[in-house]
Amino acid sequence: MPKGYEKMRDRFTADGMSERGAQKKAARIWNDQHPDKPVGRGEKKGGRKKSGAR
Repeated sequence: MPKGYEKMRDRFTADGMSERGAQKKAARIWNDQHPDKPVGRGEKKGGRKKSGAR
């Protein structure tokens, strides 16, 4: 992970946010500022796949 993202995430957890909440917030900010190098679970184009079974 990029050092800037980790620093942001750690600052949010130090301010009292939950670990998961801090990860989400830091990722959202980082991805907005760095669209060419996103962090997260794998940015895929095309959105969510729908289940074909109905």
